[in-house]
Amino acid sequence: MDIKTIYENNDASERSKKIKELKELLDTCIEKGNIEIDSVFDDHNYYKASAVDCVIYYVCGYITRKLAKRYKCEECTTYFNSSTEASANPVAALTNIKSKGWLLHPYHSLFEFIRYIEDLFNQYCKYSDVFELIVNHITENNKQFWFSCSLHKTDVMSDIITYYITMRMRRYSVFQNREQNKLSSKKKKLSKLVNT
Repeated sequence: MDIKTIYENNDASERSKKIKELKELLDTCIEKGNIEIDSVFDDHNYYKASAVDCVIYYVCGYITRKLAKRYKCEECTTYFNSSTEASANPVAALTNIKSKGWLLHPYHSLFEFIRYIEDLFNQYCKYSDVFELIVNHITENNKQFWFSCSLHKTDVMSDIITYYITMRMRRYSVFQNREQNKLSSKKKKLSKLVNT
């Protein structure tokens, strides 16, 4: 029993029962002189992942599934057949919430690589040659991506870069078009107010 479970449950009778159990446990700890509070409070990770990291982790699972369909060698298959069970990693919160047992939890190296690509995308998104700038930055800085299959490493790395940047550019263009439409609509409304 931990403090977190006391506050998660909204049932008042069960909550009061758990509070009573906690008080009894604390009383016995004090009476025995054993003041180690660690036995009462479970370890908990208080790190909160950013929403962007949670979304990137979620997208990594999608890319993992897409790459697993493409590469069939034994080493690639073992790398891409990652866990579908809930993860305690804070960045896996969105995937844990959305999953009904089918979403994949990617390897940490894939998540870090895609997060690196996302940082580069944010840096170069205003330029028209964003894809080339990102690829050049990755190759010039010799960014390494750990992948178990040496035969397909470059193919997988290029597919990851291509899939992610293409998907990210689509979302970015949808967002930009939406903003442009709002601005155009606002200008039309303002132009109707002006007599020429």
